Amino acid sequence: QMELMAGALMLLLSLPRLQAWTTPTAAKASSIVIDPPRALREWKQMASIEVDTFDDFKFWEVPERKATERLVAQQYIETATRMKGNKYALLVATLSNHVVGMVEMGIVPGGINEMQTTIGVLCVSRKCQRQGVGAMLLEKCEKLAVSKGWNETMLYVEVEPNNAAALSFFEKHGFVRLDEEHTRIVKVRRRLQYEEKEHIILSKDLTTSDSL
Repeated sequence: QMELMAGALMLLLSLPRLQAWTTPTAAKASSIVIDPPRALREWKQMASIEVDTFDDFKFWEVPERKATERLVAQQYIETATRMKGNKYALLVATLSNHVVGMVEMGIVPGGINEMQTTIGVLCVSRKCQRQGVGAMLLEKCEKLAVSKGWNETMLYVEVEPNNAAALSFFEKHGFVRLDEEHTRIVKVRRRLQYEEKEHIILSKDLTTSDSL
């Protein structure tokens, strides 16, 4: 089961501040590399993108934002370490050695005696949105799900009902909403707190995907 654990922040407390980075005007597909995060700077950059996506910090709230980024990075490090060798993937898209997107995929309970391969988080840096980065991350997940070791035929995604952009993105790429009875209560992070929210479940039949 894919579940983030709230962990200690000590590992990342001493990380240096990242230097400013200017995004190229176009994120060319041939220049983007998708792999698990390795260097500590990649974990930190990934956490920053996730915080940008789900939190609305004001410019004067720098201390809380930094604390949230450390928490997010630490949790992903702990989860990736704990889930090593299981059906779990945490991937980052990098361009010019800078993280511009991330995706987390794992196995979650989907019903009685049923486990579903599910994308829990997919987000792209605001400077690189609408340049195909999200589509590349999604395609990578689809190929991984059908590969040896995973052998999945269906891929699911959890989306909050008010996230119209995410719903549109996944539907554009072949995902179909399940009926209203198929929702899932998911623990989500908002700043330094966690709360449970209902999510819409969408699915895609990977056996009929033209891109695989």
